[in-house]
Order: sequence, then structure tokens, then C-alpha cells
Amino acid sequence: MKFSFNQLKKFWQEKDQVTWQQVKSYLEKHLEVEVEEEVPIDIPDSWWLKEVAPANEKNSRAEVHLENGSVIPVYLPEEVSHSNSSGTSICVLVDTKSGTLLSRGDLGPLQELLGFATVSSNGSEAGSPKEAGTSAGRDDLSDLVLLRNAPEGPLKEVLELPDMLIKLSVLPNRGDLSHLFGLAREIACGMGLTLVVPTFQHKLEKRNGLVSIQTDGCLVYVGMLLENLRVEESPWWLKLELMRFGQRCINNVVDLTNYFLFNYGQPMHAFDFDTLTDHRIVVRQAKPGEKLVLLNNEEVTLDEDCMVIADAVKPVGVAGVMGGRDASVSSQTKRVLLEVAAFAPSSVAMSSRKLGVRTDASMLYERGVAPFGQVDMALLFADFVEQMGCAQATALWFAGEERRYRLVDYNPQRIVKLSSVKDQDLVDMISTKQWEVITEEGNNDGKKKIRIPAYRWDITRTEDLVDELVKFVGYDRIPSLPLMDYIPFREKESITKENKLREASSLYFQEVFMVSLISDKDVQNISAHMGIDAKNVLAVDNPVSRELAYLRPNLLISLIKAALLNQNRFHDDVHLFEIGSVFTRVSKDANSTEVEERRHIAYLSKGLYWENALDKDLWSYREFKGALENIFERCSLTLGWENAFVSWAESQFSGIIKYEGREVGQVGMLKPSLLKAYDLKGPVFAAELDLDVLPLVTGREPVFPLKFPQSWRDLSVVMPVEVPVSELAKLFEGEPLVKDWKVVDLYRGEKLSPSEKSVTVRVWLGAEDHTVSSEEVDQVVERVLGRLTEAGWHLRT
Repeated sequence: MKFSFNQLKKFWQEKDQVTWQQVKSYLEKHLEVEVEEEVPIDIPDSWWLKEVAPANEKNSRAEVHLENGSVIPVYLPEEVSHSNSSGTSICVLVDTKSGTLLSRGDLGPLQELLGFATVSSNGSEAGSPKEAGTSAGRDDLSDLVLLRNAPEGPLKEVLELPDMLIKLSVLPNRGDLSHLFGLAREIACGMGLTLVVPTFQHKLEKRNGLVSIQTDGCLVYVGMLLENLRVEESPWWLKLELMRFGQRCINNVVDLTNYFLFNYGQPMHAFDFDTLTDHRIVVRQAKPGEKLVLLNNEEVTLDEDCMVIADAVKPVGVAGVMGGRDASVSSQTKRVLLEVAAFAPSSVAMSSRKLGVRTDASMLYERGVAPFGQVDMALLFADFVEQMGCAQATALWFAGEERRYRLVDYNPQRIVKLSSVKDQDLVDMISTKQWEVITEEGNNDGKKKIRIPAYRWDITRTEDLVDELVKFVGYDRIPSLPLMDYIPFREKESITKENKLREASSLYFQEVFMVSLISDKDVQNISAHMGIDAKNVLAVDNPVSRELAYLRPNLLISLIKAALLNQNRFHDDVHLFEIGSVFTRVSKDANSTEVEERRHIAYLSKGLYWENALDKDLWSYREFKGALENIFERCSLTLGWENAFVSWAESQFSGIIKYEGREVGQVGMLKPSLLKAYDLKGPVFAAELDLDVLPLVTGREPVFPLKFPQSWRDLSVVMPVEVPVSELAKLFEGEPLVKDWKVVDLYRGEKLSPSEKSVTVRVWLGAEDHTVSSEEVDQVVERVLGRLTEAGWHLRT
């Protein structure tokens, strides 16, 4: 937020008695406003603005006449000379004391203030020191300061100097401090100053009919008709005001709306009245597929999440964000409908985010514009345009409902207790801010409410009143308390479990954090491809948008969307995991409101092992499961795997995960229909486990290597396809010399029947006190082969 101190002072009757340092101290101490920049501006009394006079017929050579009778020649650029001949005045900056012209290099900080009102010249057009004469000659005439339509006189008086250019950083929840009047109002309240409230002379009767509101996102809408409009250059005073705000000048209509935006915090927009079909304004949600060309010439496609200003047929602007090009004001416009409205912050934020367009108006609406005072602002605008002689206000239409106050629960005992200040401080704050404590009609329990002005969007509950009281009193007046004794931190067991799993999972996968809300499209895909009834997916009561309308029933849907997001950004190789909450109904009844929240962990793998790997180095189902086994082994969790049907997975590559005989999760390769629903390239492997049924994770037990060498044997076991590999563990039960075994190969092919598979396992044998002999190894293998035969399996030859 940029402005000058002189602009701010005009809102106080005691403006000559207040210094910037006093105001700065109050802002930082009581309002938590950060002063990012402060630039003092002052100039010598001898600097004057002098109008240049034509010196010949071609008008390319002009002259500046000083009071002492001396004449300074000025050679103007061709385009400036032409405008000078057409009646536009051109002034130059002159140091009357030395009799020299001033260039941009002489301005210092003043250059920022005058930046948008200057017309640059170059060396060949402005003349040389020789041509300028010895009395006015200088070496830097290559960048003279030429000001169009500026008043003649001492520059100090014209610019109302000295002054201070200021840049503030305001908290996002304090939209009432994002404009000069709101800032001056708050400072006046805290420093005991008298606020100068703008008044207007115009009177127009409020009409109905032209404006209709068909959405909850519009609180108040005022449309005022301006006739006999002349679009022209803004007067000097208006240019100067906008320059202090750091804004560039466009024309009188646009500049005046910007003046009201930054001065009074009221966004306005002007529509060409004669371009509106049936001369109507309808505030509504956009229809899916509607298109609109914005003022920045960008064509956007709208949907029902966007709130628009429309005529009887089509949208003419995005409410609170930007107007449409086809209804914009041009030099041919004669009648204007001025929009002065209050829109709900959430509606403007949604439209702005959907379209990727942010403007000064949209940012102010997102912070909150009070739904009252729009008629007063419109009539004040009417005074300005008539004083400028560029239009007449002839009619005013009103729709909506003004809301001047908001009621907040008032509990003085709780407020004083939480803020640690005196009762009298609370009374003083309410009195100073002119708030009112009331008892609601029909309220017999003695509870009171406090009436908060509607422009204070940040105060909605008792805790907000506490925050406001602490700022009013000052943090330095809050009594300090002795330090509490140290309480040892003890982490919850569930958090310990998640942190250990998170650490182990990071060996293979990258953690992501996804929003727990999903769209209606996701619900349809879950119902069609994941075997979850759409009726059992929980809907959110007041969703921000249709994209965030339901609570997710599993983590897998979130990981699929994360993988798709990466794929759309050309990152095809992703290995992700997430630990988060899922939400299900306790009862299968669709009308049940009882909800269960559970903690899950999910994994998804797609693409190559690592960056720059060969195309053949894609993850396989076996390798994906191996990574999961390793992760859970590091957490001292021994999981079982069993081939089984999983609704979202390929039948050949799917199974359930068990812990101590109880199902705790599912694993598999995503089936083609699910991949197609999200345009996701396969193969994609995924798994999801319920953390709430897993025991406390203790971490991997230390393993000490044997002192004596081990031996190993490979056994290729032919077994039925439907028998899980985990059943092989039974072959090695009760064998103390068997230290470990791993699957090293899996084969299905021509040499085996379709119902068989060959699993090659590598068995490590050893002892703690000696080196095992070949006879001992053979005896173990013999017993293993016996169990193998009993199970109906055999060795592959």
C-alpha cells in the first residue's frame, strides 16, 4: 500500500498537529502494520514550473521567460511540439536562482512522484548547451523534465511539499486498513483525532428494476447512470493523487474510479451503458462454457464457480475482478453505468483463482468491503464528475441489503481473563471505538452482544475481541508471568509410529501432502473403479468449490491425482507415499451422520528406478512389494502377502496385506480402466494400509553378523499358481541353521503347465559357534525337500 503522509493527514482536523513519527509509532505498536519504506521529499524554494512559449511558426523551438527578464530557449520533441500547438500546455522545471533547466537527474526521490506526468526528451530534440545559451546551458539536457498540463508556479506549492512517501504492509485480515480513509479512521480512533468524513451534495432517489441479484455472492449492488460523458485527460490534482498512490494515469473516468479505490476502499467499474442488452444488469453465477474477453484482451472460459456481471443476454464482466472488453468505456462513450458494489470475499476469491487474474479491486474484495455506504460513494462520485465538468449523474439503481453491523458474543470476564488487562481497559476500548453492547430482543439468559461495524471482517468471536483489546492497550502493558517448569515432551504412540514409518518409507519414496477433499468426478471414479459406493462418500456441508466437495475415503485417489499432476509437468517417474486421514461412515446407511476418521499410509510407484535409468529399468510388481517389505522390516513389522481380488487392481497383480492373520491393507497394479479415467500412463503400482490396526513401531532390532562363514543353496520350487509365495516359509520352520531366505526368481512359461509357477529361493545357513559343514547343509536340505513333497510340490529340474 503506497501513499503520502499529506494524503493521509487530510482526513484529520488536527492535521497540522500530527507528525509522521507519531503515526508510525502508533501503527507499529497498536495495529501490527509494518512500514516497509518511507521517503522524505522536499525541494528548494527556487524550483518553479514554467510554461514554455512558442518561439516560431514550426513551434519546435520554444522559450521560457523568467521574472528577471532572461529567456531560456528549449527545443521540444516533435510530438510534444504538436501537442503544444493543439492547446495542451507544457511546463518545464527551472531553477530560478541559477537560471537553469532541471533534468531527471536533479529530482532525486521526486522522480518517483512525478514519473507518470513527465514527457521525456532526448538530446537531439532538446537542444545542446550551445543552442541553449550560456546562462541556461548545462551538460545534461538530454533528459529534460517536461510536464503536460501542469499549473505554473513554485513546485513546492504545486506538489504540496514537504511530504513523505510511504509504503505499508497490512495484515491480510485487515481489509479496512488497505485504503487511506480506513487507515485514517483507525489512527484517529486510537490517537484521539477528529476524523473528517467526506460529504456529498448530490441527491438521487434509489430505483429498482434495472439491477437484479441472483447469487448469494453479491451483497449490495448500486448502478448509477452518468450522461453527457467526456472521456479526456485527468486534471492535475487527480494525476497528483494517483502518482502518490504509485498508479499511472489513463483518463478521467478510470483515474477517478482508482482514486475512490485507494482513497475510500470502494472498487468501482464503469460500463458503456449503450452496450448493455435491454439496459439491464444481472449479477449471477456464470453458466458452464460461457466465454468473455476481459479488458486485458484475454479470453476466458467461465463455469458456475465464477460470479459475473451480465446484461440480459451475456456476461459483461467478472464480478469484483475485471470488466469485459465489449462493455468498456471508450472515447465514443456518452453514457456510463457506474458499478458500486459489495461482493462476498469468498466469491471474488473463487473467480480470481479460477481465472488466474488478480487486480487491485479483487484483492480488496477478498479482504472484505463492507456492505454499506455504496450509495454514499456513488453520490460522492457524482459530485466529483460534475465539478470536473465531464458528466452528469441522472439516475441510481439499488439492489441487495445493507448490513452496517455484525453481532459478536460479549463475555467481558473471559475477554479480560484471556488478555490479562484491567476491566477499565475493555470499557475504554469499546468507548473509543464507539462500539455498542446490547442485549438481543427475546434473550432472557442475560447474555450480551457487541455491535461491530461491518467493515471489521476480522472480528467474529470472543478471541478476536481479545486480540483487539491487546493491540489497543499495547503489548508492552501486558504483565509478564514467570517461566513455567520444564515439562518433558512425550510423543504420542501414534505419532511415533507414523514418524518411524515416514523415515523408513523415505528410503524408496517421496512424501507428499495432499488435501483431504476430492471432487465429484473423483467420487464417480471411486464408485466405478474402486468398488466404493458413492453414497458412502461423505459430502462437505459448505464446500469451497465442486473440486473440494467430498472427504476422501482412501489415500490412493489422492496419490493418483499427485502422479497425474507430475505427469502433466513431464515428470513421469514418481515414487510417492502419504500418511493421512481417510473418512468413512460408521453405518452403511447413507443418511447416517456418524463419521469415522482413520489414519492410513499409501504408496504409489510409476516409471523408472531413478533418473537417467534405462527404459528397461521400470519398477515391477515384485520389486514394488520388495520395497514395501524392506520398509516394514525396518520397523520390526513382519507382513504377510496373499493373492486376492482387489477392486482397483489387475487380477494377476493384486493381493491383500496381513499382519498376524488380520487384513491390514491392499496392494496391486492399477487396472487399465482406472488409469484411463485419469489419463495416467501405466504401469502404476500402489498399496494402502490401515495404520490404526498396526502395533506400535519399535524400529529394527539390531542384527549382529555371525562370526563364522555361512553357506547358501538355491531351491527352485514348482507350486500351484494360486498358492502365495509366503507359504514357502513353512518349509524352513524348526530349522535353527536357516538364518534367512529370499525369493530371487519367479518363472511361468512353456516348461510348466498354466496352473504352475516356479519360485527360486536362496537359503542362507550358518551357526553361531562353528562353520557349518556340507553334511549339515545336506541334512537341512533333505528335511526341507521332505516337507516340500508333503505339501504336494516338487523341485524344478
